[in-house]
Amino acid sequence: MLEMLKKIWHNPRLRNKAVLGVVLFVLAILLIYSLLTREPPPPEGAIRVVICEDCGETYATRIKDIDDPGDKRNKCRVCGGKLALAWKCRECKFEFPENKIASDGKLDNTMKKYQAVVNANRCPNCGSLATAPMSKDELK
Repeated sequence: MLEMLKKIWHNPRLRNKAVLGVVLFVLAILLIYSLLTREPPPPEGAIRVVICEDCGETYATRIKDIDDPGDKRNKCRVCGGKLALAWKCRECKFEFPENKIASDGKLDNTMKKYQAVVNANRCPNCGSLATAPMSKDELK
């Protein structure tokens, strides 16, 4: 064995092949190790409380873009209906879907835009402006 190593070491061509083989072997081991120990990327989106506009089911789920119709997470897990962010009235405790502000060009001045924003999330039950998006802690 020792004679064979001396023979390889003194022949530059064989020595270069042996060194290249060892280097490639170490690189392959490092590559395999990095691929096997790499953590998966974190899931996209945030955990938000949503409410189904059709059946009223309220639950927390991970949402990236709630207006994306191609995302299957934007469908109700019970009936398959459209989801909206869940809001809650602080006065009467009524839970309701977020109202979207119409962007059809009718809001031509600043006061109308302001009124639309203020009225968009007014409680549909009691008319209060004391509303806010629901948190996971508020789920029943």
